[in-house]
Amino acid sequence: MPGAVGDDELMRRVWRAELVLTVEQVAADLAGVGASAPVVCPFPDHDDSAPSFQVYPGDRGFHCFGCGRSGGPVKFVMLLRGCDCAVAVAELEERYDLTTPGDAGLVRALVERDRNRTNETLSDRPLEELAGEADECCAALMMSPARVSALCTAWNLIPEVIEHYGVGWDTAEHRLTFPVRDEAGRVLDIRMRREGVKQHKVISMPGCGRGGHLYGVYEVRAKLAAGEPVVVVGGEKDVVIASANLPGYAFVSSTLGEGGWTERMSRPLAGKRVILFLDADEAGRRGSEKVARALRGYADGCSVVRWCSTSVEHLPESERAKADVSDLVLAGHGQKALQMLTSAEVLWPSTAERVGGLLASAERM
Repeated sequence: MPGAVGDDELMRRVWRAELVLTVEQVAADLAGVGASAPVVCPFPDHDDSAPSFQVYPGDRGFHCFGCGRSGGPVKFVMLLRGCDCAVAVAELEERYDLTTPGDAGLVRALVERDRNRTNETLSDRPLEELAGEADECCAALMMSPARVSALCTAWNLIPEVIEHYGVGWDTAEHRLTFPVRDEAGRVLDIRMRREGVKQHKVISMPGCGRGGHLYGVYEVRAKLAAGEPVVVVGGEKDVVIASANLPGYAFVSSTLGEGGWTERMSRPLAGKRVILFLDADEAGRRGSEKVARALRGYADGCSVVRWCSTSVEHLPESERAKADVSDLVLAGHGQKALQMLTSAEVLWPSTAERVGGLLASAERM
């Protein structure tokens, strides 16, 4: 574990902070977040557009249903401040004047506390330990043939697309499930989607939550290798529908929502031409600006799709303000979506586009 002190000493300090303090106490003090109804996530790398963050009373910690992260007081400070473990512990010790209890029984007390917590996350455990367990979980979520057929009809898919993305169904939660894999194919998170609700429409499966990854990056690896442009869309549903209906592009999305983007998401897009095709509302516009800034130094060229009145004129009035690429495709306007992609506004040109421009200029001379 990082820090200026030894690992054993830092671990003892972490244990002390976790035993003496609760997230309920620390979150209320540092971020004004209480243990009641969900609030907007306070972490700076999650541009939360709806109340998704929940603090649980007593020692049960926190969980964000948007970015999927959970933990105790030390983890809360690390994410809030963007600091490492040693700095977070030092802030807690100074702010709350923590005293060192006797070492006897300290480890046992911490283990017992963790056993009673209901929000342990995958992010606290090694990926290698989780690989088989996550695959078993995904296999258990496979959809019945009847549900596959219904989803194919609703989303204009073929069964092979559902299988390719591993889309499943959680019978207990009545939610579609989407495994989030890294570039090596390891499951990092399982996103769950329920239609017809306003809050917590998409959440991480309890027990999961390695937030801050690109959904679809493993599934489009062949397209990335072939040099197809990458298109960042609003969510998992958009990725699956667009991939099945809009050829010639590699679609991905952020697991932190439209406005959430981390450096870890930018890395797989290094050297790629990227097009931002987020939702038509204000959150989508702000999200496009944020992602474009984050991709500087990574993407080899970046463009953004600009929505206008003609983009949504064929959609029902109720869908226009928050329209997304899925709305266009499912309304039978996939060709319109392709036109919007080809006419996207260039924020900075790719190497090929710059060379082409230079050659064209030379020919005119």
